[in-house]
Formats: sequence, structure tokens, C-alpha cells
Amino acid sequence: MTLQKYSSLCVPFISVLAIAVLFLLPASSEAEHNPIKPYSALLEMSASGNSDSPWYALENFENSFQPQIHATNIEYLKTHPDIIAQIRSDLGEQTFEWHLKKISHRLLYSPENRPEYIKLYEAYCKDTITKVLSKLEKTSPYTQIVTLASQSLPLENTEGFSAYIVHDLTLEYRARYEFTNTSDKSVAIELSGQYATGEVGSYSSELVFDDKGKVHFIHDHYTVWQDNAKNAYTVLMTPVEETLHILLRQSTEAAIKAAVEARGTCSPEIAKKIVADWISVEEAVVGGLVYHLLPPILEEEIGPIPSSLISDDLETKDNFSKYRGLRQGIRLVGEIGYKKCLEMYLKDPDILKKDLLL
Repeated sequence: MTLQKYSSLCVPFISVLAIAVLFLLPASSEAEHNPIKPYSALLEMSASGNSDSPWYALENFENSFQPQIHATNIEYLKTHPDIIAQIRSDLGEQTFEWHLKKISHRLLYSPENRPEYIKLYEAYCKDTITKVLSKLEKTSPYTQIVTLASQSLPLENTEGFSAYIVHDLTLEYRARYEFTNTSDKSVAIELSGQYATGEVGSYSSELVFDDKGKVHFIHDHYTVWQDNAKNAYTVLMTPVEETLHILLRQSTEAAIKAAVEARGTCSPEIAKKIVADWISVEEAVVGGLVYHLLPPILEEEIGPIPSSLISDDLETKDNFSKYRGLRQGIRLVGEIGYKKCLEMYLKDPDILKKDLLL
């Protein structure tokens, strides 16, 4: 609140009082109709930069094929003919076969170092998630929501979920390719680098087959939220989006397990296709819930969110195959209601799948 000081050297006291009343009444009325929004500064701060900081490893290297990283490496080799020429020289032949022998990656983060933003964004995340979960009549899965600001790896939390806020995220990768000529002479090269995924949030679980062919899942006990992006709405929605993924994931995994086991013998390619389809279904439901739940809450906390920010976020997601059902998810949640849609998915996600993957 700003207090304004009025003074007059030549006006009688009663006139000064009258002037004060005339000024104070409209100000009080305006404050009632336009209360201060607690997180209004986030729109600007979430799209602004952070001073330079190093990258730290959030996790250890994981052996896992990533099509985007592999495609990036192939493009790199195509644009560096000198490397291919050296391989041909070492092999002594113009023709050769090549194979990807190993690829691994890990998530890196850049810490947030603006104290005022850390305090504001953490409070926003906690308040907004509480409001969303209250509307859905669900409890929070988190034991802590904290901002990472050091080189130390987070402690593994097995009792619940941790939410880690960072300024930026990227993937670091290592890949080994082997080139073989007709005489079985081989040359290997290793490529490494960083790959910007375009994602601002992460929550992972992994399907694995045990030695008896049974399906199991390995879960992360944390989710990561990036607090910086060109689109401020993306930053504001990410904590809610990732929280809903945690709520829905158990049902998604049950559906994946049932689909894989129904195939009997299931090749890795088929399993990957089943996983990809179900992740798209989960993304569609989560996206629909966020679209209908979050904007009214943001209007209370921040003020009206420009519709262009929301549409830009949707257009960006249109470029990712896992969001191919998102527009249908928005339509479906709008038709049947967010609470009913969530309960249907938790009970039997197959009911919604046919409407979301056309």
C-alpha cells in the first residue's frame, strides 16, 4: 500500500480534511475491487534470464536409447565429412557397415541464483498445487519442494516425492559407434555433448523385463521443474502438469503392463510402441486437466493470463509426438468435467484411450 501525503500552507484545516476524504474513498474502493495479486511479478521474472552458472549432474549416466540424440549424432557425421574420410582411411576401404554400440545420457541442471525469485516461485508452486489438488480432492505426493542451488546430488527420497526447482535443464550424452569393413576390421568413435530437449519438466518411470520376462517399473522419486522459459505460462503450468503425471502414472503403468503381457512374447520395439501410446494418452489427460483447472487459479494469483501465451504453449507441444492427443484431451475434459475425467482414468484408463488416440 502506498500512503500519499497532502499538505497546504494556506487552506483551513477543515478544507484539508475534506480533500483527504475525497482522495481516500476512491482509493479504498479501488483496492477492494483490485486486490494485490500475490504472484503478479512471476510473469516477468519467469521469462527473464539468470546470471551465468555451471551445469551440475542431477543423476548418473543411464544406458538408454534416445532417438533425438541418435538423430543429432547422425546429422553431425553428415556435416563433418572429414570424420568419415578418416574412418575410411583407417579401415582401408570405401564401404563399411556401422552400428551404434552404446548410448547413455544424464540430466544436467543449472541452479537458480536469484534469492527473491526462489522465494516467490517456491511459494507459488506450493500454493497453486494445493489449490489444484483441493479441486480434485487429492492429497499432495510431496515431502519437499525445494530449489537446487549446489553441486551435490539430491538425496534419494523413498518415502514420497521430492520436487526440485532449477533454472535450466539439458541432457548430457555419450554415444559409441563402431564401423566395420568387409574384413571385419573395425574402428570406433565416441561422440558426446549436450542436447536441449525443449522440456521444462521431468518425471520418469522405466519399464523393465526381469529374467523371467515379467514386467516391472523403476520409478524416480523426484520431479524436476525448470523455472525459466520464453513463455511464462509454460513455467507457471509445469509444477501442476508434473504433479498430475505423478497422480496418473500408477494407472498408466498398470495399463502398459496389461497391454504388454497380453501380447505374450513382446519384442522391445512393440513394448516401446505400447509405452509411447500410453504416454500420449496420459499427456492428453494431464494437458486437458491443466487447461481447464489452471487459468482460473492463475487469474486469482497473478491476474488475467494473455490467451496468446496459452495458445503458444499448445502450438509448441504440437511439435512433439507424445502430445498428439492433447487437443482431444482438452476437448474431452471440457465435455465430461475435470473431476470425472480424472476418476475415470484412475479407475480404468482404457475407457478414455479410444477417444484420445484417433
